[in-house]
Amino acid sequence: MGLLDNHSRTRGLVFIEALLSPSRKSFAAMTSRVVASQARRERSSISARRVGLQLCGSIYLAWMLWTLIVGMGFFAAHASVPDKADMPFTSVERYELPFETRVQWLDFIRSGPGGEKAAEEYATAFPDDLYRRAATSTDAEIYRIQYRSDDLSIRGFMVAPRDAGPHPVIIFNHGGTMQWGRIVLADLLEFVRLAERGYIVFASAYRGEGGSDGEPSLDGGATRDVLSLIELIDHVPAADADRIGVWGASRGGSLTYDLLARTDRIDAAIIQAGPTDLVHAPRRAEFDEHVYPFTIADYESDKDGILAALSPIEWPERLSPRTQILLLHGTADERVQPEDTIRMALALQGLGRPYRLKIYDGGSHSLIENWNDVRAEMDSWFDRHLRTSEK
Repeated sequence: MGLLDNHSRTRGLVFIEALLSPSRKSFAAMTSRVVASQARRERSSISARRVGLQLCGSIYLAWMLWTLIVGMGFFAAHASVPDKADMPFTSVERYELPFETRVQWLDFIRSGPGGEKAAEEYATAFPDDLYRRAATSTDAEIYRIQYRSDDLSIRGFMVAPRDAGPHPVIIFNHGGTMQWGRIVLADLLEFVRLAERGYIVFASAYRGEGGSDGEPSLDGGATRDVLSLIELIDHVPAADADRIGVWGASRGGSLTYDLLARTDRIDAAIIQAGPTDLVHAPRRAEFDEHVYPFTIADYESDKDGILAALSPIEWPERLSPRTQILLLHGTADERVQPEDTIRMALALQGLGRPYRLKIYDGGSHSLIENWNDVRAEMDSWFDRHLRTSEK
């Protein structure tokens, strides 16, 4: 695990430390790996990229279809209307978990493709007492919300502590897109855990996804949905809108970069495995066929130019200079190269921006096998930058 920091109080200094790794990695080695990887990608032939694409695409689509099934069960849970007349949303309903017990949830996961391993990982990350508290609303309440954005009805979630507050805010930006993008039960359990620690958590399903109006958008529409949500948070009595943090994973990480380029209201951001270079992504061909034509307007007119404009690595100077950024990535990420995050850290370093980079040796895209450590990093980061005593 490589660790690289550049906090606001020590701007310009780099701390490098090898943890849980058999050998110490130097900053030069990490940067050379970025360059070498980029060179390898440029030397790869078009024919080599096409070999096995159909098979890989089929496996990926099958896995995502299973995610869709899990998500469908998740969104089918019962809800009831609370007494929340002072909320700024068009709809607010209490939400009940779709499985009464953690055992039922894990059994459902276990029954699908790769379910045994996934159930084992979830069992480790989400203990029974957390599930029981979430299911019974012991210390936090879960709500489904609807709100307006660009004249569209957008769905999402709010998870709030039971006491009145006001509480610092965390906004979660989920990964995936189209039928592969949704807020899942594991996310909700994490929201409950954060709410138990005194945060009020909001998450947008984005347009065209999770029952929201409109069409899925990777070219700014989803970011506008999150910005609209932030404006409404100003009018939530239990929320302290002067203390806002954002957590984005995968596609939600890219969205978080875009958000930081459009507003300076975010005090702290955690970006987990967020793509920063869409032009040279190894899975570019797959996305060119299955994703981008359906989520980016006029994509066929200038593919490279459009993707470059959407790639955060092309505009790091636009990110809010006041936002404290924590970057997390695993070296075994099979979907987004860790080099994307390392290159962004280098760019932030060159700009003298406040950030922290943590690379998990052998960590996957979700970092589920390192989740206890991810939680510790998350709690430390948000506590440090969102608590009143630290601001």
